[in-house]
Amino acid sequence: MRHRYIRSIVFIMIVLVVSVACSNNWRSSNKQPVIKPDDLRMAIINSIKNPFAKTDTLIVDHQWAFCGNSKPEEVTVVFDLKMDSTLYRRQLSNITNQTIVPIKEYEAVMDTVLKYKFKNQYPESLWDSCRVGKTVVSIHAEQISPTKVKLYEQYMLNDKSQSVTKEFNFTANRWTYHLIMASNNDE
Repeated sequence: MRHRYIRSIVFIMIVLVVSVACSNNWRSSNKQPVIKPDDLRMAIINSIKNPFAKTDTLIVDHQWAFCGNSKPEEVTVVFDLKMDSTLYRRQLSNITNQTIVPIKEYEAVMDTVLKYKFKNQYPESLWDSCRVGKTVVSIHAEQISPTKVKLYEQYMLNDKSQSVTKEFNFTANRWTYHLIMASNNDE
């Protein structure tokens, strides 16, 4: 009976050691830089298709926000899309045939409208009235490993929204993707 107990303890210890080793290996592999990051950014931009193509402006939010109480292992490894850069904005504009406005610039315009038009008295419908006819998109990239990145896109136009999740993989010396999920929410 005692041998079984000792074997059980040894087995549990081995499982714990292996799982910790695998976990540390995964954490260290997803913190290594992505292979050919600029190629990945271009592949991501080239994959973007605004489902509300009749709009003239795409307001892009690409910054992740995390809770200050998150443990390091709970925080996603973010791949920076650099959508504020002139190069990537221009490419996205060419692909979508729309004006691209980063959310920070859009919020600055809204602050100006709030200050001068509404005398700093925030009207209930300021956000909604300013975005009429414009698509707002949140685009976030999560690095899974140096050769795998998940992309999350959330589009919103008036009372309609669409979510898209893609997985990008580096194979045969280039970045390719496949669609994981797409869903509509028309209210």
